Amino acid sequence: MGTSVWVFTQRLDSTADVVIQELNRRGVPMARFDLDEITVTAELDGDRWVGSLSTPSRTVALEEVAGIYYRRPSPASAPANVDPETAEWIESEIRWGLRGLLVALPRTLWLNWPPAVHAAEHKPYQLVTAAECGLSVPRTAIVNDPVGAAEFAAEQRDDSLPSTAGSCPPEPRRASLQR
Repeated sequence: MGTSVWVFTQRLDSTADVVIQELNRRGVPMARFDLDEITVTAELDGDRWVGSLSTPSRTVALEEVAGIYYRRPSPASAPANVDPETAEWIESEIRWGLRGLLVALPRTLWLNWPPAVHAAEHKPYQLVTAAECGLSVPRTAIVNDPVGAAEFAAEQRDDSLPSTAGSCPPEPRRASLQR
């Protein structure tokens, strides 16, 4: 079993920097990676993966990992000399291949496991989870009909706010509900 903590994040991430400083202070072996700069070499050997992750400055064996902090890595990037469709495919393969490999590593503890992060990014899931934890959740509706949205907004107290499910409309002022 490994003893190293791997931190996957962007080059500039002050939150991860604090965690890394604490790991270093405690003498915990660690490595920092960003998806746009790593090379993966791995082979399935019976029932386990063997190989390494490399950056321009270091190489770390897969067997060394004990924990993964998957914070906020940059998107994987394809070589600049490929067409956009091929680049999109390459970047998707890098993401899926690396995540799949990391999830398959035995006895590895995760902080921010990608499937859990993906689920938690959705506002309906966040609201249900908050209510299950005993937090006060405002009356909420998911509506894709402008008339229904306006009716719901009209029924609310003055301190209620319209919200999106996760994205920002191209013209936020026009998308706001008027009462």
